[in-house]
Amino acid sequence: MKQKRHMIIEQHNSIRNSKKEEIQSHYEFEKDDLECQKEQAEFDRQMEREDREFERLERELDRQERANDYLEQSKATSYSTNYYKPEPPSVLLLLQPYITF
Repeated sequence: MKQKRHMIIEQHNSIRNSKKEEIQSHYEFEKDDLECQKEQAEFDRQMEREDREFERLERELDRQERANDYLEQSKATSYSTNYYKPEPPSVLLLLQPYITF
């Protein structure tokens, strides 16, 4: 009778220990999975920040290029022959040093 009782206790402890190991294994798996998800979420956030910064720099570069193009265009326009031609001096102004009254 004692031996049977001892055997039942041994089986019970064995089952309990295997269940405990199974739960511990499942817990470790879930813990690793959550850690992986956390790392992936942080990586995604970092990539989104870098994407936004890159897009901001691209927009700034585009604005600077447009401003430079505008400046070059306005310089070219100001030096074009259609921009401004002063009137040639009149003949009287040219001869003024030689005219005496």
